[in-house]
Amino acid sequence: MRILATALLLYTFLIDCLLITVQLFPIQNISASTHLLPFIWQAPLEYLLMLGMAVIWLIIIFYLSIRQNNNYYIKQRIVLGLYVLLTGIICNFFITSNFAASQLMFFSVQGSSNNYSQADNFNADARMFNSGKKSLSMQLFKNNHNNRLLLIIDESWGSALNIQLQNAVIQKLLDKRNNLEFFEHGIKKFNGVTVQAELKELCQIDLPSLDTQNIVNLNLNNCLPNLLKNRGYTTFAVHGSAGSFYNRADWYPAIGFQHQQFLENMQHLPKCYPFKGVCDSAIFADVKKMLLAQPKSFVYWMTLTTHFSYAEEDIHNIRLNCAQYDLKLGSKSCRNNMLHAQFFDQLAQWINDPQMKGVEVVVIGDHPPPMFDTAEQNTVYNEYAVSWLHFKIK
Repeated sequence: MRILATALLLYTFLIDCLLITVQLFPIQNISASTHLLPFIWQAPLEYLLMLGMAVIWLIIIFYLSIRQNNNYYIKQRIVLGLYVLLTGIICNFFITSNFAASQLMFFSVQGSSNNYSQADNFNADARMFNSGKKSLSMQLFKNNHNNRLLLIIDESWGSALNIQLQNAVIQKLLDKRNNLEFFEHGIKKFNGVTVQAELKELCQIDLPSLDTQNIVNLNLNNCLPNLLKNRGYTTFAVHGSAGSFYNRADWYPAIGFQHQQFLENMQHLPKCYPFKGVCDSAIFADVKKMLLAQPKSFVYWMTLTTHFSYAEEDIHNIRLNCAQYDLKLGSKSCRNNMLHAQFFDQLAQWINDPQMKGVEVVVIGDHPPPMFDTAEQNTVYNEYAVSWLHFKIK
């Protein structure tokens, strides 16, 4: 009976853990998330620490529950009480919950005119203001007749409250606006996780849960890659992590990508901290080859290096001075912005490359940068908003 009671207690605890997980990651069922298990040991340290605390809790419960001596019941209450107190303190200081809430959908467009005015333009552009299942990339690319199109979903690119910081991240692009046919940038409202942002932008589909195994069973005829493929474009997709992550290797072809490149195809390239995937800096050359491979090319790139927890060891470009924008040196918000500045600096190098003439680029953040310290997050970033930019090289 004691063993049965212990088993029921453990089962109840696991259900509680699952309910907490579902609030962070909208997993519909256990089978839909099993493909993520191999990536647990590649997850950020903070995730592993939370997993470790849960395992320790289970061991303590199991050990104390099977003891026969009644004195252990007293010890059990004391130990578990202290553990709960310790966990609560840790959560309060380091792992404060950051659950999303719905707000009004909006787009804020900045500097969208072709005269490249230095003044910020906060007037909403009717072409960009929309709600429901509309996606920004679909609006820009669906009826686009340019021969070389690049869509980048930029991992954890949020929207800084400080406009000077927001512009500093993309400063190298702003400095070269005279070499662009047009340049526009702004912010848009989004609430979700990476794969939901992908489906939103590529297919105008709102994915309610992380049931990525069944994406292939959805109506995908109107996904942007399929539409462009039917118009004669050769379609490419590239991502620095494994193709099995979120089942991308299965549903990327289904939405219209004729060629896919994942970690499995790039083992020879340098690796960065997030999930031991290929560094974004090493993928630029392959993306360029894809854009130039055919007369009409559409390339989709889901970046990775800027993933939580914004690894300091992946920062090689220190142009962005965090102190200048009141960001604590070494903080997650500092590292996040430095990593994005590093990425956009490298992207800006293409503007002076004669081979890249005529390439049209759209970059959209997938979700605001997650942080356990919500005080820091709310001080630096707009809530539930991501950044975007759109330009064409002369």
